[in-house]
Amino acid sequence: MRDVHTITYAELVERQERDRRAFGRMLLNWRRGNGWTQYTVCSWAEEAGFEAISYGNLSVIEQGKAGELRQKAFWQLWEVNRRIAAREWGNVPDPRIEEKLKPAIPLGDGSCPVWGPVEFWACYCGLRAVPAAFRNTPAPTVNQRKAAELSARWRHQLRSVV
Repeated sequence: MRDVHTITYAELVERQERDRRAFGRMLLNWRRGNGWTQYTVCSWAEEAGFEAISYGNLSVIEQGKAGELRQKAFWQLWEVNRRIAAREWGNVPDPRIEEKLKPAIPLGDGSCPVWGPVEFWACYCGLRAVPAAFRNTPAPTVNQRKAAELSARWRHQLRSVV
């Protein structure tokens, strides 16, 4: 009989990949929930003078394909999170960036409302659950006008085929 604490290497790798995908989805949901593009944090960091994850690296992390993240990445995520929680935008001359930041919410959970580098790392490793608020990717919304336009296009294409 196999010990319940024994796993194979393949099972370990599978868990690791699953946890990394969940971590990436969480960051994607956090970014989208805050109404940001991939470039928002980088633009903010550049203007305010702090170091942030590059948008290319963020994209790879969000896809769950980043591999081993360096410690620095977790500290950079914390710096963004800390600034959001403190409403500390820094010297941001572009009012459009500041407007995108004002409604932002920090990433955290009930036991730690503002995650630091340790919490980000623990989640990345699968040692801490993704907060419920960031688990599911919300379906994209389409306003009524756009929905009517898309429906009309679809009907037109369907008629041309039939």
